[in-house]
Amino acid sequence: MCRWVVWCGTEPILLEDLLLSPTHSLIHQSFSGGFHPGAKNANNMTLNADGFGVGWYSSHGAAIFRSITAAWNNRNLRELCSSIESSCVLAHVRAASEGSVISEQNCHPFRYGSLLFQHNGHIEGFPRIKRRIMNLLRDDIHGWVEGTTDSEACFALILNELDPTLINARCDDKRRSSVPIPAAALRDAMLNTIALITRFLADAHVTEGFSTFNFALTDGKTVVVSRYCDKAPVIPAPSLYYAFADAVELRKHLLCCQPGMRSPGHGAHCIHNQLVASDAPCKIDGIVGKKDC
Repeated sequence: MCRWVVWCGTEPILLEDLLLSPTHSLIHQSFSGGFHPGAKNANNMTLNADGFGVGWYSSHGAAIFRSITAAWNNRNLRELCSSIESSCVLAHVRAASEGSVISEQNCHPFRYGSLLFQHNGHIEGFPRIKRRIMNLLRDDIHGWVEGTTDSEACFALILNELDPTLINARCDDKRRSSVPIPAAALRDAMLNTIALITRFLADAHVTEGFSTFNFALTDGKTVVVSRYCDKAPVIPAPSLYYAFADAVELRKHLLCCQPGMRSPGHGAHCIHNQLVASDAPCKIDGIVGKKDC
C-alpha cells in the first residue's frame, strides 16, 4: 500500500505547490499518511518510506525521477520541486509489499514512452499468477519490464490490452502525441486488466486475503483512475479523493487549505483541471457516494 497524487489540466502547477506546500502534502503522507476523512484506516498506510517517484510532462515529453530514499529527506526532490512546472504530474510514495525488493526499478510511476502509471494496492498471491501474466504479454511489452513488482505487471497488462497501433510508436518517444489516446481506450484497458487479474486469481484458487487496484494512468492529456478491492464492501478499497476546478481555485485549496476535495472518486474524468489523491491534501467539502470500477 502506498500514497499517490495526480494533477492534470490546462494550467501548469509548480511541483512545490502540489507536493510540498499543502498541509497534508504527499511528502507529509510519506511519514504520516493518515488524513482520509470518510474512509477507514484499513488499507491506508501511514508510513510510506520505501522510495518515491515523480512523473511530469514538459515540452520535451514525459520524464520521471525516482529514488529509494524516503521522500521527506531527499534534497534533490526539493530542488526539482522548486523549479519544475507541469500541466500533468503523477507522484507516488511507496510502502513496499512484504518481501518486495527496494530498487529504483520498483518505484512508481512507471513510464512507457509517453504513458505514465502508478498504483496503490497489491495483488494477493502474486507469485502464483505472475508467470501467467508474463506469458500473456507481447514480446515488446515483456522486454520492457525491468522490475519485480505486481504494480509494474499490472501496467504491463494494461499496455498489452491497448491497441498496439496506439502505443508502439510511443515506446521510444516520450513526447506527448498531438493525438491523445482515446479516454475510452485507456479506461477499457484498465478495466480489462482488473478483470483478467481477478480471473487469474480465481483460477489459481487464491481465496485468502484481498487485492486492491487504485490505478492512475495518463498519456499527459487524459487521466484515468480506478478505486477497487476484490473483497469490497467487506474490505474497503484504499481511500481516493478528487477535486476539479480552474487552476487558480485548485491552487487556493492546496496552499490555503480551503475546502474543496471530495471523497472517494473513480473512473475517467474529462475536465479542465483535476486533482486526485490517496489522502486529501486539504480539507473536505462534502462526501460523494462510493463507487468502484
